[in-house]
Amino acid sequence: MNQDNFYKVLGVNENATQDEIKKAYRKLAVEHHPDKGGSEETFKKISEAYDTIGDEKKRTEYDNKRKNPFFGQNNGNPFQDFGDIFGGFTQRKRGVPDKIIDLEVTVLESFNSSDKIFN
Repeated sequence: MNQDNFYKVLGVNENATQDEIKKAYRKLAVEHHPDKGGSEETFKKISEAYDTIGDEKKRTEYDNKRKNPFFGQNNGNPFQDFGDIFGGFTQRKRGVPDKIIDLEVTVLESFNSSDKIFN
């Protein structure tokens, strides 16, 4: 997203109504349209600004993002990435053993921790 303040690009107040935004856009679009000798770059900025703050849903997201730099990232939770930063908080997966061996051990052998040799 562009770093320009879309309200300043359109020359309106941050608490402007949708009608005021639309009027400001139309006036600037006619004035800066490339077919009328205006700058294409300026026209693109004006169009991007209107596309964002001219739609109420996008305007709400834009305003929230301006007030909270973490908005839209990790559902607005700036601490969610700490798991990634510090190696994660998930359990490690155990690998599959190389070989499976059936071995009979009696209760006394288990209790005494005796060694067993197998081939």
